Order: sequence, then C-alpha cells, then structure tokens
Amino acid sequence: MRALVPIVVALFLVTFASAAANAGSAQRTGPEFRQERTWNFEQATIPGAQSRGNWGDGVTVAVIDTWVDFAHPDLKGRIAGHALCIDSASGCRDRAYDRDSCIHGTHVAGTVVSGRYGVAPDAQVYPVQVLAYDRASDACTGSSEDVARGIRFAVAKGVDVINLSLGTLVPGVFSSDAVTAAVDAAARAGVVVVFAAGNNTVPISEDYGSDALLVAATGPDGDIASYSSRGGSVSLAAPGGDDGAAGLTQCGSQTCIRSTVPDGSYALLEGTSMAAPHVSGTAALLLSQIPDRGREDVVRSLQSTARPLAGTRHGLIDAAAALGLRKGTSSPRTTAGSGPSNEPGLSTRQRTRQPRPSQHAGAPETGSGPHADPVSSRSVTFPRESGVHRGERETSPRATDKTKPGPLTSDLRTCR
Repeated sequence: MRALVPIVVALFLVTFASAAANAGSAQRTGPEFRQERTWNFEQATIPGAQSRGNWGDGVTVAVIDTWVDFAHPDLKGRIAGHALCIDSASGCRDRAYDRDSCIHGTHVAGTVVSGRYGVAPDAQVYPVQVLAYDRASDACTGSSEDVARGIRFAVAKGVDVINLSLGTLVPGVFSSDAVTAAVDAAARAGVVVVFAAGNNTVPISEDYGSDALLVAATGPDGDIASYSSRGGSVSLAAPGGDDGAAGLTQCGSQTCIRSTVPDGSYALLEGTSMAAPHVSGTAALLLSQIPDRGREDVVRSLQSTARPLAGTRHGLIDAAAALGLRKGTSSPRTTAGSGPSNEPGLSTRQRTRQPRPSQHAGAPETGSGPHADPVSSRSVTFPRESGVHRGERETSPRATDKTKPGPLTSDLRTCR
C-alpha cells in the first residue's frame, strides 16, 4: 500500500469576488499593462523590481497544486503546459487535468504570472495537478507520492522554479522522504524550489536539511501573520494577508491577497500559500534579469537583501533590492567556485539552464471538458480539516454544488 499523507494547501480564508467587480481595470496584454497597485506588491517592492521593464520573460515556474484554469483571461498566453499526477503509478500525464471545485492552484498561479496581480507576468507557469476534490471528505486532497512525482515531472520539463504551496509537506519537518528526495534532486538540477511554511503557527527551528526555501506569511502591517508558521528554518517571509491582525472577520482588499480563480473571476485569499508565489515570482524576475544566473545566485540574492523580520532567518523579501534596483543596492552574484554555505535553501551547486518549454499548444479553450485520460478513483480520503472546503462565506457552513467553481471558504480552525 502506498504511503499516503493528507496534504493541506496552505490556505487560510477566502472571500470570493467576481470579475465584474474589477471591470474598471484593463486586461494586461503586454509589458505596457498597468498592474493593480496592491498593498502586497508595495510591501514586497514588486513595482520597483519591475521598473526597468523586467517582467520575467523566458522563465517557467511550475505550480504543483490543484488544477489551474488556463482559460482565465488573465492567464491565457502564460501557460507553458499542464499535467496530471494523481494516482498514476506509470507517471504523470502530460496535457491532462481534472477540473473540479478547487480554486487554490488558479489563485497561486495568478500571483506568479497573471496580468493584473502577477509578480512576473511575462513568465509562464506550468501547472502540475497533484491535488483534487474528494467528495467523501469534501476537501482538496492528495498524496505525498503524487507530490514527489509532480516535482520530478516538473524538473524533467526543464522548469526554472517550482512553487509548492503545500504547508504540511515541508521536507524534514513533516514526514515525507519521497518529497524530500525529489526536492533535493530538483536543487541539484539547478531549480529554485519554494515551499509555503504552513499555517500552523508552529515554530520550525530545526535545520530541516533540504534545499527548499520555506516562506512565512506577513500581514499588511509587515509583521508575521498571526497564523503563519515561523522559526529559524523559515528562510523568508512574503505578503500572505492577515485579516485577524486587523480584527476583521473576513478578507478585504487591504488585508488579503487578490488573484485569479476559475471562470474569469478573482478572489481574496490569505495564507502562506499566497506568500510563497511572491517569492517564486521574484525568483523568476531574477532569472529573467540575468538568464545564466545560477540557482545559488537567486537564493543568495533573495536572502541577503531581505529586510530583517522576527520569526524568519533572513526576513521579508525586498524584490527591488534583490534585483539591485533600489538606490544603493546591487544584486549579489556568486560564482561556480564559491565556497560551501550553511544557509538553509542554499547550496553551491551551479544551475544549468535548460531550454524553456514551448508555449503550450492545443489546450482546451475553456478548460471545462473532462481531463484527457480517465482518472482512477482514489481509495484514500482525508478528514475534512485536511483540505480546502467549499461553502458560502455569509451563511453557516454547508455543502454547495461541487460541479461549478464558485464561492469557496475554509474553516478558520480546521485550516490551521
């Protein structure tokens, strides 16, 4: 029997917002598009990092998560391909996906590359689906083996960065030898691997012995979010939202992270899941700025320019400083012969750039059809608190129509 673990996407709260609510802003179609100015971008100095026309061109970021709605107007043209890695002993299935009611992956992908809210909107994402809706548990679930398989698939596709907003699979902290091995292999291949630290408030102080960057979440005040995991092995922090710190009962535009969700809509979410793609997107900007940059250069630039913040090893990301675009700063460079480092998430292995995957062709235009190949039913279900739950935010928790993506919320307690 496979070793299975419940996988919790590092999501905290959700408030759904329709695309119509954002109709006043034009869709981004190129570098000339004026992005929305949001508190999270200002906090992470994303506008400064983009100030010289660097939008992440030529970089591919794998989003290992739930399915991603690649037909979203704000994501079209930014998808390098997609794959399904669920219960497939023979490996991942390229150009396959399983559309369901999970919106998490679409939101994460949007923070990386969407036209309005993406850190690196000229980069591309490669969605790798390892989580899917499970009717029995009413949750978006998966297995550690599928996650490890997804990481290996992404590396084989030649991606530059891997984003894993899966807080309960932090290598060496939560037990998953398969994931740890896959992450370390990705680092040896020169891929920057970014993990959400989790929403459990637990300290992660041990040296977890992995080459992944762990990312905590900050609220609009710049402090570690009240729900975020933290500690000496948490390398960086990035905006993830924190309505609780403001004494609010639901997300708002000044406390949470707005990004894409299925069917051309947008939503406000908070969690370390939302923080991690800010780091992944900034890594894409660094790689686009200097295409032959090694993985260790990217990691060192992110870490050495971060603003000190209690609860993390290095601090809050400063994208403009990392790219050397803040006055008085320069982007650190290392050489292949640099000595060893004891920093978590940093190795001396020089990254060898692989060819960027070509723009995905032939993808379904709507994403509403069945996946390319049948998916066998999963024999393992996880407790309700192990995933993302559907339900109406303004009413008592209840199940809603699972066949149509729509309003989604997570129970405050069980998502921690």
